[in-house]
Amino acid sequence: MTGQAKIVPPEPNGFLPLLLKDFQAPDTAFQPDGEWESVYRLFLIGVLDAPQYREWRCVPAGALRLSRKPRPDGNFVLQVEFAANQSLEAHARSVDYMQAEIFCANDEASSLLRFKRISMQLTLKGELIDGTKLEMSGEVTRSGLILRYAGRERKVKAPAPITCDWAIFDLIQRLSQKLDGQLVRQSEPKPLLEFALLEDLEFLRANHRIFASEPLNVEVDGKRFHWRRFVQFGDGVLPWTYCLDEHLRLVLAYSGMRAYLYDPTAKSAFPIRVGAQG
Repeated sequence: MTGQAKIVPPEPNGFLPLLLKDFQAPDTAFQPDGEWESVYRLFLIGVLDAPQYREWRCVPAGALRLSRKPRPDGNFVLQVEFAANQSLEAHARSVDYMQAEIFCANDEASSLLRFKRISMQLTLKGELIDGTKLEMSGEVTRSGLILRYAGRERKVKAPAPITCDWAIFDLIQRLSQKLDGQLVRQSEPKPLLEFALLEDLEFLRANHRIFASEPLNVEVDGKRFHWRRFVQFGDGVLPWTYCLDEHLRLVLAYSGMRAYLYDPTAKSAFPIRVGAQG
């Protein structure tokens, strides 16, 4: 309708001063290939476009918690907790909620070995909405993937390595650690890593690649952020940008109208989950 406000995709990086205005950079040491937990606040980003004004928006919309624990066999497990409001504004009536346990190989792609995932919709009080709970599991085979859910089994052919979007948070940190001190020319078109992506642990996307990019330099209210940066391209997914601080910790990831910003206080954004288990 004419005159109605709408959200439109932002220009690249134009939202960063608003997003980083209150950001508190972590100053603790970090070991990418060790045991760690990182919490991120999810933002929906865009431009509010109305006849009388144009205004950037960065709306808190949920949280992501990732925990990494090495295993005795040399591989590692990722514990994932994710919650996102189903509406852009605070009047959302439900929350998408997901937990996953992901076993990964300790290789450069954090290759998937097997996983379990539970997803559901919750009320704002954390109560399970009937009929929304779905359990899924999967494992990697020599020829691809086996996915199991709702009493069914689906086999998907895919070349190795296969990783998932949550494991990219891990591999990008270890990739940065491996490259520390090495010069990567921005004009070199060769990708640092090529893989197949299992998006949301459900949808297989082929031909994904990660490249080094120019550092991100932003000044907000007198605070300077100088972060190393990588970009991900591939079939079926909008490009992602990953930014890491001087400790090699992933502090920001963004794509299209979504951004994950490192924020340990975002734990409070998770619902109570009363009745969500069982």
